[in-house]
Amino acid sequence: MKVLIKLKYQILLIPLTYVFTCVFAAINYTYWKEKRIAAKMILLAILIGTICYIFVPTIAIKLNMTTDFFDSNLYYYLISVLASIYFINHQKEYIKQHVKEDNKLR
Repeated sequence: MKVLIKLKYQILLIPLTYVFTCVFAAINYTYWKEKRIAAKMILLAILIGTICYIFVPTIAIKLNMTTDFFDSNLYYYLISVLASIYFINHQKEYIKQHVKEDNKLR
C-alpha cells in the first residue's frame, strides 16, 4: 500500500500541533479513496478542539478549579500530542489491515 505522506514524517510534526497530523491523515485517507474516514478525522479534530480547548477549561472555571493547568501551555501541548499519536496510530492500523487483506488476495 502506497502512502502519500509517510508516517515517519508525520511523527516529526507531533511537537507542533495535532492539526498538522490530522490534515495529513485526511490527505492520506483521501489518497486511498477513503473519503468517509478522512471526513471522520477532520470532524474528530474539530471535536477535540471544541471539547478540550473550550468546554473543559470553562467547566473547570465554573467548578472553581482555580489551578492554572487548563490555561497553561502544558495542557494544550498534552492534548495535541495525544491527538497526534491517535491520528498516526489510526493510519498504522489501517495500513496493517489492508496489507493483510492484499496478501490474502494474492
